[in-house]
Amino acid sequence: MNITVKAVKVLKTGANDYGNWKLTQVTTDEDVPYTTFLKDEDDNITPGNVLAIDNLSQDDRGRWSFKKHEVVGIAEPKSKPEKGEDIKQTTKPAPQLDPTRVSIERQVSAKLALEFFQAT
Repeated sequence: MNITVKAVKVLKTGANDYGNWKLTQVTTDEDVPYTTFLKDEDDNITPGNVLAIDNLSQDDRGRWSFKKHEVVGIAEPKSKPEKGEDIKQTTKPAPQLDPTRVSIERQVSAKLALEFFQAT
């Protein structure tokens, strides 16, 4: 199975009889997180790499991990749209305020202010 690496994060490091290791989280371009143990000499996973992974497993919590990997290529960068092409909006539009809710909130605020000044 091939995956394209979007992000790499070292979760934990340590050493044992076999040498130094890193528990690493690899996030794919589909935002699927995988974990794997890497030795110092296997520290070749970088964003943009295409990995062929083996020994894929899923734990009881639904998290995925792999034991073997091989870098098989580098992902093609996504091209920028040329002039005249439609650009998709990547940010969310500003939320629209409900006029009824705004009116009620203003009325309650005015009533509380009026009661406060009458009490003093």
